[in-house]
Amino acid sequence: MGASTRSRIRPALEGVIGTDHIPTESRNHCRGEVEPVVTDGPSPDGMGRPQMDDDVRAGLKEEALDTLSDEELVVAHLHGRTGAFEDLYDRYRDRLVHFVARKTGDGDQAQDLVQEAFIRVTRHLHRFDTSKKFSTWVYTIASNLSKNELRNRSRSPLVL
Repeated sequence: MGASTRSRIRPALEGVIGTDHIPTESRNHCRGEVEPVVTDGPSPDGMGRPQMDDDVRAGLKEEALDTLSDEELVVAHLHGRTGAFEDLYDRYRDRLVHFVARKTGDGDQAQDLVQEAFIRVTRHLHRFDTSKKFSTWVYTIASNLSKNELRNRSRSPLVL
């Protein structure tokens, strides 16, 4: 998968990757700050965001995105950290395309389904449970889209 594929997929995600889906008070609360995953109880602000202490917050401000876990990247994206979602996308795109292509038997369709999977991820990322693995969640979305595609193919076969 070369740069041409990346350039075809990324434009479809532009506008979706932003923080428009996050409530304004969430976006403005900690712009530029990244919070790591903490699973102890609900968040104090009632926004469903993970909690963290100030020492961890200070360390993550300077940490490079490529050293963060998937779950930390999710939190970083939800808090407005530029490049966090793109890093997740780059980590999983190729693996998901191969996974979906094996399921569907169609490489071009696999690229479309993975693009749709990432669009759904961006749409519902605020509902992701950061105590779970991001990889399991994104593979489940891709797998379900693949199953739906195969089901739709069997219901309306291509007539030549």
